[in-house]
Amino acid sequence: NLVVDNTTGRRLQSGTELPFTPELLGNVGLNAESTIGALGFLSARVDYSYHGEQWNYIGNTAEDRSPSYGLVDLRVSFNPDAMSNLDVYATVKNLADKEYDAVTNAQGFPFALAIAGAPRMWAIGATYSF
Repeated sequence: NLVVDNTTGRRLQSGTELPFTPELLGNVGLNAESTIGALGFLSARVDYSYHGEQWNYIGNTAEDRSPSYGLVDLRVSFNPDAMSNLDVYATVKNLADKEYDAVTNAQGFPFALAIAGAPRMWAIGATYSF
């Protein structure tokens, strides 16, 4: 069976994989918690996310395939005993500063398109509950 792509008029074989749908996606996290004497409570969490390779166009051409990538995120937080309503934290997204393309499309006219994934990002903050 042949399928016609309405945007380009290209004939496609049936059985092509859907774009933007990797076969494998996964997340795993580890959390460690500890009391620091009379000071308070310390928590650390590391998360790993995996995004499998994917097609970025219905035509399934080699130029339209994004490779797989994995990202590591880290969060450390401190909750002082003296102020149990306060949580101070620091996070790092994409800890290894992995370069990856979130989206690629070689079928763009008049040029190909690639959107870079987010670089390493740091944040510090605090939350207060009342």
